[in-house]
Amino acid sequence: MKKILWIEDDDLMGSVLGAKLTASGFELVQTRSGEEAMAYLAAGAVPDLIVVDLLLPGMSGFDILAAIAKDPRFSAVPKLVLSNLNQPADWEKVRPYGVKKFLVKTSVSLEQIVGEISALCAA
Repeated sequence: MKKILWIEDDDLMGSVLGAKLTASGFELVQTRSGEEAMAYLAAGAVPDLIVVDLLLPGMSGFDILAAIAKDPRFSAVPKLVLSNLNQPADWEKVRPYGVKKFLVKTSVSLEQIVGEISALCAA
């Protein structure tokens, strides 16, 4: 079972997509802030995939990606951005941090998100 660290502060998105991912056979660890995610990773966890929202309270998704890019434990872990931000500059800003996919929440279905996550976990 593939373990996904999902950093998302939206309760509705968390419950709906979380249920879909769990039903699809993934082990989901959901954190609601960058600080919570960093504490989880600092405890030694190395997930199979990291999904991060960019707009978070406190530490932003950009900050999280920059921080984990400095840790060699996460260099091979694929990262997916799932955010409401949709400017080309946002994609360019996260690309150096090993982000494999950038999805805009309002432009994709739950099935598409699960499909992208499945593909990244299978690679």
